[in-house]
Amino acid sequence: FHARSGFYGFLILFVLYFLGPLLASRRWMKRVLTVGVTVGAMFITLPFCWLYVHDFVIDGQRIPIDILNGREIAWIEFWNAWLKRPLTGIGSDFMHAIPNWSGLEAHNTLLSLLWVHGILVFALVLYLLLKRMSCLEKRENGEKPAWMPYAGIITMMVVGAAETFYCAGIYNGIFFVLLTCALQEAKRGVLPDE
Repeated sequence: FHARSGFYGFLILFVLYFLGPLLASRRWMKRVLTVGVTVGAMFITLPFCWLYVHDFVIDGQRIPIDILNGREIAWIEFWNAWLKRPLTGIGSDFMHAIPNWSGLEAHNTLLSLLWVHGILVFALVLYLLLKRMSCLEKRENGEKPAWMPYAGIITMMVVGAAETFYCAGIYNGIFFVLLTCALQEAKRGVLPDE
């Protein structure tokens, strides 16, 4: 998992590095990127779960769709368990909430927060995350050093759509360091009219 996710993360960071001046100079583009990545990371599970449940039929033969190496199974199990307790979530005892699931990950960072802790905690975390991310949109110039922490956060959020990434103890420190660096850059570059 580290090689595949790391490779995709590196590609995304590489692209964002070169698109930085273009995106950073337009606040609305940063807003679209931030909200798009956040919403996309949450809802990307739905079409893959649907494809997994509804196999393709070609010439009368069912062809199973296993695009993401079993993540679809995890997502289906977590969605089904969460639907029984949406307000409080299923808790961190996965074996109790999902008896036939032997995995230890939800394979989606934001949805892991929803599934494990419920709607109230998820809504609060999402609000605070988007509020902090909106502060980063105030930076007007597209200098590479100012752009890189933001690009790192976006990269981690994209990779987090298929991994329980930045809410895992080993990686959330990196996420919060990037967020702190990006917020410091935003404070120094706040537009004069704000």
